[in-house]
Order: sequence, then structure tokens, then C-alpha cells
Amino acid sequence: MSRKISELRKEIDRLDFELLQLLDKRMEYAVCIGKEKVLAKSNIYCPKREQEILQRLKKNALKYLNHEAIDSIYREIFAFSRKLEKVEKVAFFDSASSFAYEVVAKKFGFVGKYLMMQDLASLFRAVQLGEVKYGVIPLENDSGIIKESCELLFKNEAKVIAEVILPLQYSFASNDEKIQNIKKIYLEKAIANQCRDFLKFYGFNEDKWVFVDSSVEVAKMVAKKKHTAIICSNMIARLHNIPIIFENIQDKNNQMRFVVISDFFSQKANKNKTSLLVAIKNKKRADVLLGLLEDIKKYKIGLIKIEEKEIDFFSHFYLELEGYFEDKNLQEFLRKRSKELKLLGSYPREL
Repeated sequence: MSRKISELRKEIDRLDFELLQLLDKRMEYAVCIGKEKVLAKSNIYCPKREQEILQRLKKNALKYLNHEAIDSIYREIFAFSRKLEKVEKVAFFDSASSFAYEVVAKKFGFVGKYLMMQDLASLFRAVQLGEVKYGVIPLENDSGIIKESCELLFKNEAKVIAEVILPLQYSFASNDEKIQNIKKIYLEKAIANQCRDFLKFYGFNEDKWVFVDSSVEVAKMVAKKKHTAIICSNMIARLHNIPIIFENIQDKNNQMRFVVISDFFSQKANKNKTSLLVAIKNKKRADVLLGLLEDIKKYKIGLIKIEEKEIDFFSHFYLELEGYFEDKNLQEFLRKRSKELKLLGSYPREL
């Protein structure tokens, strides 16, 4: 080893020690804040605060750390800080090709207490009963707003407090370097439909496919079994130390939007979004739509999204508006429409 490398490593060791001391000091402050929050009976997770910290840090001109690196590092710092303040459970629905787990890791880090639910109704019930503090649910895919999520938001009192927009990227992972040795490929049906071109190109015919309900569960087995492979998210493969042979094998680039739900309203951030459901019931659809658009224009509210959904045999309009529900113009709009709408939540808009 050259003398220069040895000297550089000594500098790295010194910096590591300093970083550790600074992180430990940061955690000390987090513990103090946690105690104050418990006394004040306020919520531990504050999406607004975390978003503000990340935005502020990203304004710094750094040579090597890009925005993605800052996100990754600070998500874990946030997660461990919250754990020191108070351990709170997070539930996620194991569907959407296990991307919900990736969202949980992105928002809450790897050190939290997580529960995997088998269906959305159970997840909402757990939040409603206080069995978990937070739930992560899929809200929108390339076909639009997901009906079941919309319906459960309408029927339950849980509030949307944060959103995560996640690119749907798949990897082919296996312990076998030679793909011709692979006899079984484990994947979810939804993934097979999105990776058909890749499977066809490499000659992985359907007789090698083994459909599974959960990539999270089967990855543990693939990590130990020879001549097998799995198609899953990058995070699932890396979490179980399965070598990734091919990345981004999906036929086209899609994204999915998830939201975090809880029993409180998120604090106002710099840029906010408000989600609502407006019942049509016995009124004419066109009249309701026209009235909504006129009121949105009248109160000078920015319209992000409007989509029609059927809930309990009645049509509803799902709305996303710019702003926070306590803003003056939104308050006037909500008062006027109070008999026909439900406020689902106001939360920081993902940039």
C-alpha cells in the first residue's frame, strides 16, 4: 500500500470519528425534542419539517453528493431520530409488486417497526384502532386513482399526511451468473406483464415462471436457492443480498403514487396539496362538474387533478387542489361545499 493511500485513509478515519460525534449530538437534540413532543401530545412524524430540511440541504453546492445521496443519507437519520423520540408502528399493504416496502423505507428508513398487511381494509382498520400510527397505501397508478384506496379513504377517518411518487423499476436478480443455468424465475403476475419484452428476448418462456403473491417473502428463499431468479424492485434484491444481473428491465417507464395516512392533519409546508371527494348523488354529473369548476375559479384555487370514481353506487369526483385546507380561499370553498364533500387531507406536495 502506498504512503499516500495510508495518509488519506487516516484522514477518512478522522472524519468518520467527527461525523459520528456530530450525529450523536444530533440524536441528543432529537431525544430532547421527542420529550417535548410527548409532553405537548404532538405527533412525532412531521413531513413538513423533513421536507424543509432536505430542500435546505440541497441548496448547498456539493462536489460529490447529489440530491439522491442526500435523500438516502437523511432518510436514515430522520428514521433513527424518530425511533429515539418514540417508536411508532407503520403498516404497509404488500401489493403493487412490493413497492410499498420501498416507500416505507424511503419515508421511514430501515430501522422502524413495520407491519405487512394482506389487504387495504385491514391496514385502514389498524390505523383507525390505533394499532399502528401510520399506513402506506397505493393511491394512483398509470390507470389513474385506485378505486379501492379512494373508497376506503372516503369511508374511514384516516387523513392523508404525505405523498411519495415512485418510479416503477424492476431488476432481474440471481445467485447464478450464467442465466442459462436458471430453471425457475419467481415473479408477480403484474411484473410479468410489465417485463414481457425482457423475458422474451432472453428466452425465459412461461414454463420457467413461478407466480408469487409477495416478492418480499420469496426473495428470502431465492437468496439461498441455486438455479433460481427473481424479478423485483432493486431494493428487495439488495435487501436480501441477491446479485442484480439486469436493471431497469421493464418494457416502459411508469410511476406510482403512494400516500401516508394517519390520525392527524399534516402541518402546512411551503407547497401543499389538498385532496377531497365530492359526492354527486342524485344531481346531474355535468351540473356538479360545472359548479365545481366555477367555484374553483371563483376562489382562485389551482386545480391539480379531477377524476370521477364510483363509491357505493354513487359517482364522486376525486379532487386535488393547490394549497392548504386552512388557507382563506380553500376555507371558503370548503364551507360552500361542506354538505357534499369530504376532506381527505392536506399535505406537502412532492417536488
